[in-house]
Amino acid sequence: VGCPRCLDTGYRGRHALFELLEINDTVRDLLHGSPGVADLRRSMQERSHVTLRDLGWQVVVNGQTDVDEVVHVTA
Repeated sequence: VGCPRCLDTGYRGRHALFELLEINDTVRDLLHGSPGVADLRRSMQERSHVTLRDLGWQVVVNGQTDVDEVVHVTA
């Protein structure tokens, strides 16, 4: 539900989510082999990479946004 302060959007302000892929020797070797998306995701999961959606869930738990918004911006 919106109000004049949020311009009837239900949201006010912004919260940045960002994802950083550290390029180490393993990732560099993988990238040189023309990997598919599934290969990249598997490599990231093996290194416990935190995704944008993972960060979004943390923002939901902190009460700063809702599930619908996280799904919308991380689709």
